[in-house]
Amino acid sequence: MTNPRLPTRKLVTEAIYWQVKFEAGEVDAVGQLAFTHWLSQSPEHALVWEQLKLANRHFSRVSHLSSEKALYSLNSAEQRLHQKRHTLKTLAAISGFGTTLWLTRDISGVAQTGRYLYGKTMADLRTSAGEQKTLILDDNSQLILNTQSALDVNFNSQPELILHYGELSIANSGGAQVRAGAHLFTPTSGSEFTLYREDSHCVLQVITGIVQCIFSNKKEHQVNAGQKIQLQGIQMLQTALTPFHLSWRQGLLTAERTTLGDFLRQLTRYRAGYLGYADEVAHLTFSGSFPIADTDAILHNLCQILPIRQHRVSQYWVRLMPA
Repeated sequence: MTNPRLPTRKLVTEAIYWQVKFEAGEVDAVGQLAFTHWLSQSPEHALVWEQLKLANRHFSRVSHLSSEKALYSLNSAEQRLHQKRHTLKTLAAISGFGTTLWLTRDISGVAQTGRYLYGKTMADLRTSAGEQKTLILDDNSQLILNTQSALDVNFNSQPELILHYGELSIANSGGAQVRAGAHLFTPTSGSEFTLYREDSHCVLQVITGIVQCIFSNKKEHQVNAGQKIQLQGIQMLQTALTPFHLSWRQGLLTAERTTLGDFLRQLTRYRAGYLGYADEVAHLTFSGSFPIADTDAILHNLCQILPIRQHRVSQYWVRLMPA
C-alpha cells in the first residue's frame, strides 16, 4: 500500500545524528551494526538517509561547519528543531518527489532485522554485511568467519568456540568444541566442517572427519564426512552434503536450480539495507556462481538472465520486479 507523507521529525533527527557521527569518525564496528539496523527498519529510513546525503552535499557548498560544531549544535534542542525544519524543506526541494515522499512498505521481501544487535556485539570476532575474516587459531585450525557473524574464542582451559550467530568454517581442526546456543559440536582432530546458526536454526556440514553432537535435549549424534544435519529446536534432519553451499569459502554465492526467493534470502546476508522481491518472481529458477564481493553486480547479472528488473529507492533499498 502506498502512503504519501513527509518524513517525521524524529526520523530526520535520527538521520542527522548518524550523518554527524560518520563525519566525526565516531562509528566503529558496533556503531556500524547499529546504523545498519536503523537503516533497514523501513524504506523511509533508507530514502531519508539518501536525501540527507544530497542535502549535506548542497550545504557543504555554502557552509564549512565542522563536525564538532555540528555535533555541538545537535545537543541544543532549539538548534535541532531548526535543523530538522531546514532539512525537511531541503528534502522536499531537492528530491524528485516534490513536497511529498511516496514510499511503499513491502512486507513480502527480505529485510535485515538487526535482531542480533543487542547483547551480542561484544564477541571476540565479528563481521559486518559482506565481510569475511580468515585466521589461524591457537590450536592451528583454520577459521573463516562468514558475513554477519559473531564468535567468541576461548582457549584458556577447555578449547571452545561460541557461535552467537552467523556462519563459520573450520579446517584442520585441533579438536576445539563449538557451542551454538544449547547445542555442542566436538570435531575429531583434523576435521573440516562448516556451521551456520540463526536463532534456534543450525546447519552443520562435515567435509572431512567426524563431528560428535550433543543437542539441547542432551541426545547425542555423530555426523560423518559427507553428511549434513539441519536443526530446528530439537528437530533434526540429516541429508547428504551439498557442496555448492560451501562456495562462500571461495568468495562465491552459488545457485544450483535455486529459486530466486531462496537465493535472495542468502544474498541479503551479504548486503546492507533492504533487498526485496515481488511474489511473481520468487519462483524463477536458475543456476550459476556469483562473486559475493559485489552484490550490485549480482543483482545486475540476475536481471540479465531472468525476466526481472530492479526498482531502486536508493543504494540501500532494492526490490526485484517482473520485467
